[in-house]
Amino acid sequence: MKKNFKYLLISILIALVLECTIFQINFYRTHLKKYEEKVYNINDIELENAEINSNNKIKLTSSSSKLILNNINTEVATIYLDLELPNTGNEKIKYNKLDYKILYTDETSENFRGLFKKTFINTLENSKYFSVYLSGKSKKVAIEITDRENMQFKINKIIINKKIPFNFNIARFSILFLVIFIAYSLKKNKFWNTKFEENKKSSYITATITTLAFVILAMLLSYSTSNEVESVYSTIFTDSLLSHKLYLTEEPSKELLSMENPYDYTVRDGSKARWDTAFYNGKYYVYFGILPQILLYIPYYKITGNHLYDCQAVIIFSVIFIIGISILYFKIFKKYFGKLDNKIYFFSSLIILFGSLSLIMISRPQFYEMAVMSNLSLSVLGYVFMFDAFTKEKFKYLNIFIGSWLLAGAVACRPTSLFYSLIIVIPYLKLLINNFKNKKNRFKSIISIMIPYLVIGFSLMVYNYLRFDSPFDFGANYQLTVNDIGNLKYRYLIIPFGIIISLFKLPKIEFMFPYFSWNGGMNYNIYMYERVYWGIFIGLPILFSIFKIKSFRDCEKNKEIKYLAFSGIIITILIMLLSIYCGGTSQRYVLDYTWILLISALLIYLSIYQKRHLNIKQIMKKALIIVSIYTIIFISLYSIVGESNFMLTYHPKIFYYIKYAIEFWY
Repeated sequence: MKKNFKYLLISILIALVLECTIFQINFYRTHLKKYEEKVYNINDIELENAEINSNNKIKLTSSSSKLILNNINTEVATIYLDLELPNTGNEKIKYNKLDYKILYTDETSENFRGLFKKTFINTLENSKYFSVYLSGKSKKVAIEITDRENMQFKINKIIINKKIPFNFNIARFSILFLVIFIAYSLKKNKFWNTKFEENKKSSYITATITTLAFVILAMLLSYSTSNEVESVYSTIFTDSLLSHKLYLTEEPSKELLSMENPYDYTVRDGSKARWDTAFYNGKYYVYFGILPQILLYIPYYKITGNHLYDCQAVIIFSVIFIIGISILYFKIFKKYFGKLDNKIYFFSSLIILFGSLSLIMISRPQFYEMAVMSNLSLSVLGYVFMFDAFTKEKFKYLNIFIGSWLLAGAVACRPTSLFYSLIIVIPYLKLLINNFKNKKNRFKSIISIMIPYLVIGFSLMVYNYLRFDSPFDFGANYQLTVNDIGNLKYRYLIIPFGIIISLFKLPKIEFMFPYFSWNGGMNYNIYMYERVYWGIFIGLPILFSIFKIKSFRDCEKNKEIKYLAFSGIIITILIMLLSIYCGGTSQRYVLDYTWILLISALLIYLSIYQKRHLNIKQIMKKALIIVSIYTIIFISLYSIVGESNFMLTYHPKIFYYIKYAIEFWY
């Protein structure tokens, strides 16, 4: 206890020193040296491609405008903008912002030269200061604004050499403290080098705290990407089901109804058709699973009288998934790798949490992501119950029964989740064979799985038949999207390209926050693909361990581990191929199989690790730690960008708060 308190104090002290020194460099720079302060009001500023209107506001009259400050004749350290931007006019987007660039002159440059861009936000003080490092005195500087023609805003004043205040960033300090405390504890505390199974209580506490911390991170990210935008699924579909209708109550346009082929996007474009719905026999249908409506949307509406937003559903299902995959991995590690040390568990669990990519779903929480996360949350919980049922000496039929309901229910969220059930086929057949002579147990074995799958399977068949006149048609061929899915040919040609993009595509790395951007993709001119920033092997290097499958097979004698690892790889291949064939490629599609492939990869890595000699173990342990840190940084940064820059779009203040906390030298 005393040692932990000591670690705590040392970590706080180091974080405090770093926050008050290095991260306040611009404060010390502007206070320790005397700079001449100059204030420019609106009438002191020379305007280029801009004018002062009748409301005494600046109106930009070109796609490139300049606000020029003349007669400075002093050394410039900071430029402070005191502006008032207008409201966006969109209630969903909380803050307007203005990208600007500083042009400068100094003793090396008679004419203007440009610096990098910065973004101004009314309510974020950091964004108003621009720190510059120029050579000697400047005669003039300018604020250049591009691509905002006709924008109007108020200039209260612009100040040259305004002192930058001391800005103690609580979030940055907290992260610094946490990182230092964990690093110091890992080095000094003997607990991390003891076997996982030796101190079960401490292992449970470690797992619980790690999971709780990740849940908090997920909820914070959710807050910064939430968009209270109504969708077909969250409003019209809910209302339709409450009206006892399986089709959407919204009537298609006469133009759409009269089309010979309404699925042809080139003909349909501009006809006001309801995007991404299934259109069949003159009615709109939702082809996404119905179960999230039954579990969340309808009960929420019944209780509150309001519709549930998709972003709210995404975080609910994400939290369930995070808790579920943490429990599942804890059980796997405890059963098969209990003799390994707690440090191995800690870093491998971080790979599982970040590598499961739930943060990426939260970074763009729409109804697509809701469908994925509802499926994953039920599937992973199903595995939790099934793992206990099939790996204990005595079979737990109640666990099998509950697990079956969850795995079967996942199909009612997303049909591809049926593949997850493949992993229980062989254990279930063994159970039936073992219980063949025992009538009572044989009956339990049959009903524990058959009832859930038959009930949900039959219900989905009836549901599909009532909508599309076929028990096996979920409506994908009638989807109103970019392609005419029903008539699309040569889709098999997309598979090799889709595999390369989904698994091995390299991201475009930049030297400006958030350090990610899209670098295009392979143009195979066969089928659509959405933005895929990176392949999962690039973001999650631990996955490369599956290529050591021969070493794993030779060294691992435990048939259960082999079965789980190989099953995960097979399920991944099947889901990946189906996703690429039916839906093309997208960053969110890989979530359907990344988590299960990740578990297989760790099973292989840790199995090889525990069979190696001490020297090799030390190398593999360090490699695991490095991969864990890389995964955390990579996934965290990409989650800020997401597929559609939701944080920047809906909560730019948070986006730039993070940016300026990291890039403190601005």
